[in-house]
Amino acid sequence: MTHADPALAGRIPPGQTRTTKWPVLTYGRTPPFDPARWTFRCFGLVEREVVWTWEELLRLPRVTRTSDVHCVTRWSRLDNRWEGVGVHELLARVTILPGAKF
Repeated sequence: MTHADPALAGRIPPGQTRTTKWPVLTYGRTPPFDPARWTFRCFGLVEREVVWTWEELLRLPRVTRTSDVHCVTRWSRLDNRWEGVGVHELLARVTILPGAKF
């Protein structure tokens, strides 16, 4: 489906096709997820390195955002609802050093 609706014309880039499903764009099998072994590490030019377990990450404050996704493979999916921990929550816990640039 293309963006025949004029109200959507400004939201869908030229050449894109609107979809309401998530196209599968993986190669091979999806690796298994073991929450008991999963960790997220924030390190580098920070005051203190922090490693969160899956359970610890789930206890952090969450945010909800809605946005459109426009894929380079020429599809667009509108009004996607995302929920998770905001990067500002993670960075506040490690404190980035003044010399960090990226």
